Parts: sequence; structure tokens; C-alpha cells
Amino acid sequence: MDENEQSLKERILNLSDSELIKMAYIESIDYRKEAVQFAISEVKRRGLQELNIKHCPRCRKSSDGEVAICQCGYNFNEPNIDQIKQVEKRRRRNNRLLGLVMILLGSFFLFFHIQSPNASMGSLSNMIYYGIPSCLILIGLIKLLSGGAVRLFNKTVFDAVLGDESKEEGDDVEYRICPACGQQLLTEISQNKCPKCGNLIEQEKQHINLSNTEASQVLICPHCGAKYNPNDYREDAPEWLCSECRKQLPKK
Repeated sequence: MDENEQSLKERILNLSDSELIKMAYIESIDYRKEAVQFAISEVKRRGLQELNIKHCPRCRKSSDGEVAICQCGYNFNEPNIDQIKQVEKRRRRNNRLLGLVMILLGSFFLFFHIQSPNASMGSLSNMIYYGIPSCLILIGLIKLLSGGAVRLFNKTVFDAVLGDESKEEGDDVEYRICPACGQQLLTEISQNKCPKCGNLIEQEKQHINLSNTEASQVLICPHCGAKYNPNDYREDAPEWLCSECRKQLPKK
């Protein structure tokens, strides 16, 4: 055992109970694996209550140990970093494309106004005519070079134009669950067919209007109470899983 490792263990042994719990579970992602393992062994030796916590390697947030998917979209049971990287690559590409469009539009309007015989910086209207295209060009350059969204401090009517509604690399990744096999599908990759079971995934509808016939086909999950329609599941699927709690559903 080297001197640094021995010194680290001595510091862990001198931690208070609350500090030890914090290091072993709540902030474990910030420490080396060996140090965390030693801290957990010290928790057990002291007879302290162990915590069931998971730490996401993507967003570095902690979740309950029973959670299968982090809020950011990372799957603890089936790590999907490669798929998330595809989503982030698409986000960078979309932001850069939008930035290029903003530069072209701003340049066009700026050039058009400069060619106008009434172009002058003296009037307020002309300052606006120069200012808006210049802002478009500036924001477009930021998006084109960084591949990121331009964030505003307050919500405005220009958020969609400036890119505040577009996604950054570290933002949460939206997903849905295949109702036939429970596979996680990232919506930004446009997976309309489950790669695991081949089930066709219908796009989410804006609203659901159940007629008397449709309402009779809606069943209730016995585990969480969520509604499900048997017509959304394949008959030859080995089991049906609830899209909310991911537990097995009765087929009839």
C-alpha cells in the first residue's frame, strides 16, 4: 500500500458519519472507485444505514437505486451512451444549420437595406433595420461555430427563432418505451420500429378521443393503474410490459 493510498484511508476513517455517507453514496461519482469502495466498507463496519443510490455518468445526478432510466435519458440497466451521442451529434448539426440560415437571412436583409437610397444610420427606423439583421448574423455565427443553442434569460416571443427551444448536448434526451418488450427508444433518433422486437411504434397523438367502442378496449395496469390498449401490443410478444412501470401486463 503506497503512502497516498494509506493517507486517503486515514482521512476516510476520520470522517464523521454524515460525511462518510455523503462520500460513499451521494457524491461517490466525484471520487475514485477504490476510495468509494473503502468508504462503503467503513459504512458497513460502523453499522450505518446504507443507501441505494445510482449516479448517472452522463449528467452526474443521483437517482434512487430502483430507477432504471435517469431523467437525462441514460439507461442504467442497458447503457445507451452510443445512442445518446447520436442524438447530441444531431443536435449540433441542427443548431449549425439553423445558424447558417440565420446568417444568410441577416446578410440578405442587411445587404438589401444598404442598397436602399434611403439607407442612413440617423433615423430610429434605420437603426432597427440594421440592428435586427446584425443580431441574426451574430447569433447565427455563435450557433454555427459552437453547435449549441442560444439561451435567453427570460422567455420571449423570439425564443423559437433564436434557438432557445433547441437542445444542447447536455440537455435531457426524450424517450418512449416499446409497449411490446419494454425497450427504451430515443425519440430524437426517430425510431418508429423497435430494434429489439420489431414492433411498430406509433407516433404519439396530440389528444385521445375514446369512443364507446375504444373505451371498452382500454385496460388498467394492475401494478400502477396506468391505462393501456391491447391493440397497441403484439399478440405474439412473449410478454406485455406497462409503458409506465415496465411490469408485466395481463393480455386479457
